[in-house]
Amino acid sequence: MSGKINTTRNTGFTLLELMVALAIMGVIALSMYSSIFIASRAKDTTDAALGPYNTIMPAFDMMRNDIIAAMSPGGLFAGYFTGTEESAGDDLYSSYVSFYTAGFRPSAGEKASNIIRVEYFLGDAFEYDDKYSLYDIQEESEQLVLIRRKTLNLLSTDSGLYEDEIVCRGLASFALEYYDGYSWVSSWDPEASDIPLPMAVRVSFVLNEDCLKTQQGRAAKEDMPVYTKTFVINTIAAEQEVRE
Repeated sequence: MSGKINTTRNTGFTLLELMVALAIMGVIALSMYSSIFIASRAKDTTDAALGPYNTIMPAFDMMRNDIIAAMSPGGLFAGYFTGTEESAGDDLYSSYVSFYTAGFRPSAGEKASNIIRVEYFLGDAFEYDDKYSLYDIQEESEQLVLIRRKTLNLLSTDSGLYEDEIVCRGLASFALEYYDGYSWVSSWDPEASDIPLPMAVRVSFVLNEDCLKTQQGRAAKEDMPVYTKTFVINTIAAEQEVRE
């Protein structure tokens, strides 16, 4: 019997094929890693850029709710709208404003009117912020926070019946400007103005250098951005519509 030649081919992979496959997988893995790394860096950059703005936004939102519902003087529950400003040097300011607003929303079960008196001003963090001792900040450095002081009981003769809350931390400047219908002014005296309330209020914040360095990695002396928003007082707009 003549012998048969086995022509069956081994279907396994050769070493060369395995090396090519591994090389292709390596290229794909490297491309995926590069894409993920670039996306991660982009996210970190975006978060760093938006960090200061996110710090300021709650303060803008709270002030907006109070300012747009500011009330004209008159009656038991509405007093004068007053605003002053002090210079802190280097184009930095410390403003103070006091007015009555109908924008307060009492919590469930709270016995309070929606009309309250609010004050906004800068305060020393070590005086107003109990948690500031937890921060890695030298005590001799001035750390400012934005304080919102609200008086709920407007009928009380006790001037000490108020509540203070911290609206924003890490500030270097808090500036307010008021529009009287002709120009922007840095203070508001109701007795010296022709109208009881400004038509609009412009709010500007500057974060301190420590906050900027922490959130953006900026050098201490680089430009400090100013975050500004303008709010129109609805009471004035409504009164103008009635006159027209």
